[in-house]
Amino acid sequence: MLPATPNADGAARAIANANLVLASPIDLERVLDQASHLLIPDPNRRTFVAGGRLSPRLSERICRHLGPEMTIMYGSAEAAWVCRGKAEVIDRAVGAVGRPLPRVEVEVVDDQDRLLPLGIEGRVRIKSPYVIMAHAKNGWFYPGDRGTVDSNRLLSIAGRIDDVINIGGAKLAPAPLEAALIDIAGVEDAAIVAVPSEDGSERLVVATVTPANANWRDIEILIGGVMRRGPPYLNVRVESLPRNQMGKLERRRLASYLSSVISAVDAARPS
Repeated sequence: MLPATPNADGAARAIANANLVLASPIDLERVLDQASHLLIPDPNRRTFVAGGRLSPRLSERICRHLGPEMTIMYGSAEAAWVCRGKAEVIDRAVGAVGRPLPRVEVEVVDDQDRLLPLGIEGRVRIKSPYVIMAHAKNGWFYPGDRGTVDSNRLLSIAGRIDDVINIGGAKLAPAPLEAALIDIAGVEDAAIVAVPSEDGSERLVVATVTPANANWRDIEILIGGVMRRGPPYLNVRVESLPRNQMGKLERRRLASYLSSVISAVDAARPS
């Protein structure tokens, strides 16, 4: 079980001697970026990935360097494990995390707790014997995620309810777009946030981490293709994105940093 440690070499050596690995996508990506030369793929090694969005590109890298037996897990501290699926499920739908485990029910409802049709995005709720009932409402636990369920009971997570961005009445779910941005060649990490302006309005900003020698002009064109259906936005290149020990993006911290950078740039412009 990989902790959030800066020692990628040590984590890689631990994986090389393990037949079962449980880690978050951000931790595995760090190990692959910094110490993939220490990894030997093992067909008998089982890798469980949980705690963040897994892109198809990262899934392919994990299977190539660790071994083909990879399982995606979805759950929470309040409800234990909820869904699981083999690595190939992420190719079925953006954000797919698998099917419910035995004795676990997963539904998607609207803001009035009405059950939504298959494929329609809404609030995810969970009923399970493993749910801590103090956190349940009428027997259901609401993890705070938005998602969909298809006809095969496959759950796909679109992001956190609190992460929905509202720019001038246009609502935007950042997680699926961020996953598409990270799949762009030359983009190492990406985030979409609403940055407050001095006049009280908000500006949509796409922050990307790219190598210094990347062809930024080509990347901008590809970013435009991903963002074409959304409101106007500003592209900003950053050295890294603030993430917590679990690899979760710290959106407020990023928005605050980008606000100060943009304000400084605006102030430096000739009037």
